[in-house]
Amino acid sequence: CIETSAVLSDAMDRSDFLLVPVVSTPGADGELVAKAAAGLPYVAVPDGSPSWQELCSMQIDKVRNQGLDESIGQVVIVKKNGRVATRFLGVPNWGAITGEVDARVSMGMDTKTI
Repeated sequence: CIETSAVLSDAMDRSDFLLVPVVSTPGADGELVAKAAAGLPYVAVPDGSPSWQELCSMQIDKVRNQGLDESIGQVVIVKKNGRVATRFLGVPNWGAITGEVDARVSMGMDTKTI
């Protein structure tokens, strides 16, 4: 997820996104996440706090309860007001997501609450 966003680093930053990667593979090295995020201002490495672990657990339970394949990764897009905008599986189409923000800016539409 981090690698696919890096090619659009400027657009990600301009869109005011905050990407928080979740390591969902048991035994995966969190250091690799931190290394991949280095130098990308829109990426925040999670702290692993109990609250964060609880959120991750709740989200993966939702995927499992729906009978979906959790191994392809999970994306939860949270709006700036703290509400979940959407959830999906797989790698995000960062070009489409940042393009939507750019389009709103060019039309003079609000981007502070999306």
